[in-house]
Amino acid sequence: MLCACGLASGAPPLPDVLLSTGRAVEDFWEKFAVVNCTETVSQQKLDKDGRVICRKDSTFDYVVLAHKESQDLVVEESRVLLRSAGKDKNTSLLVTNGFPVLLFVFHPVFQGSFEYSQPTQDVLDGRQVLQVRFRQAHGGRSPSCLRLRGRDYPLEWMGTAWIEPQSNSVVKIAATLGSSMEDAGLQALSAEVSYAPVKFNGAGQEQWLPSVAIIQAQTPKQRWQNTHRFTDYKHFTVDTSTKTELPKH
Repeated sequence: MLCACGLASGAPPLPDVLLSTGRAVEDFWEKFAVVNCTETVSQQKLDKDGRVICRKDSTFDYVVLAHKESQDLVVEESRVLLRSAGKDKNTSLLVTNGFPVLLFVFHPVFQGSFEYSQPTQDVLDGRQVLQVRFRQAHGGRSPSCLRLRGRDYPLEWMGTAWIEPQSNSVVKIAATLGSSMEDAGLQALSAEVSYAPVKFNGAGQEQWLPSVAIIQAQTPKQRWQNTHRFTDYKHFTVDTSTKTELPKH
């Protein structure tokens, strides 16, 4: 069970935070599905010292289609390529999808699969926030998976989230693997997703939407870093399964 070394003065109890944050994530689920934006993706392959040996930069028109199938939350990302540059055609790069919804670790559908620490007060980018650590129970329901050679492997996450107490929105979440996946050839995987307030014309309240997602992965012989940036949000009126795909060796 996760614990905190003393509950900071003024921090609300964990059940209240999970309830309010869960509702905010449900609201995010509905609002994120009716916007589109520009996504820029930088895919980098690194050497053992972290130097870039290959890079590809792409820009997409990006839309998320979100719906439920039975009790599952399904995220389908639509990307229309606008421009692309870089990459040696003989070099494999990492494909990373779905990380904007990493905050689903707080969605009511998934809360039963995680353990959470008591909230503590923190400051992030000059803003008062609540910090909550989380760890997925082994075998618990996962909002993410690794796709390798046509097979999906559920990912078990552990990490930290920072929550704005006024809106109950997750403003940043950082996670790593909570259990080894070396049997699938994955030595390390980490993700850090930051969210930013977006205000649309005619809308009274700001919406916290994905801003930057940085994903790093390592196998015994290869290492990658992908950076996704989301800008120019617009409402898109239309009526989320995270995938991470390792390159084929």
